[in-house]
Amino acid sequence: MISSELIANTATEECTSAVLEMIGVDSPKKGDVSYMVFDTKVDDKQFFCCWSGGEVKDKEVELTAVGVGALEALSRVEAETREGIDVFVLNSSDRDDLINEVKQAFSKIEDRSRVCFVGDVAGTLRNWLPEAFNVKNWQQ
Repeated sequence: MISSELIANTATEECTSAVLEMIGVDSPKKGDVSYMVFDTKVDDKQFFCCWSGGEVKDKEVELTAVGVGALEALSRVEAETREGIDVFVLNSSDRDDLINEVKQAFSKIEDRSRVCFVGDVAGTLRNWLPEAFNVKNWQQ
């Protein structure tokens, strides 16, 4: 069973400033900028994950500005993990397919990995991701 918690995190100030500039925001309305980064448990394994907006173009993953911020925030999570970050592109077009796709991704990676899930996280996948990851502290 998958169980996730959104964790407090932040990318570097430089990265966040660049992200805010790219999306046309001067500064956040309140508090620090936080990204979709999670501590996720699947059975007896633990993973640290992020949801990054992006798509595949010409066999290359291209992240949105916020997706880059989420990836950097994931890289800055203070935890003992394996080296590197695994990347999975989410291609599902419905809820059940997404849940299965996420489960399959976790079955392919080692315990204590960092994982970046890339897709249309602000659009098509937005309402299904919290359920697929079973996020316990999700606020809409």
